[in-house]
Amino acid sequence: MIKKDLNLSLYIFFKGCYILSQKIKENFIKMIHELPDNVTVDEVVYHTYVKSQVMKGKQQLQEGKGIPHSEIEAEIE
Repeated sequence: MIKKDLNLSLYIFFKGCYILSQKIKENFIKMIHELPDNVTVDEVVYHTYVKSQVMKGKQQLQEGKGIPHSEIEAEIE
């Protein structure tokens, strides 16, 4: 039952998103499969949100946006 709910939630999640590249979808599916079998839909949504934010931050750094960790560490010291 949980797997059916998870599949339906994934369908709704991906359908509502803009077209994602196949690699991004594969990464999300892999991450979801690595979650425990008793995972809740809320936990899946949380993990996908966190992963998307990390990916967004990495992309921004590659585009020269944001502040690299080395600069943040220097400011903290």
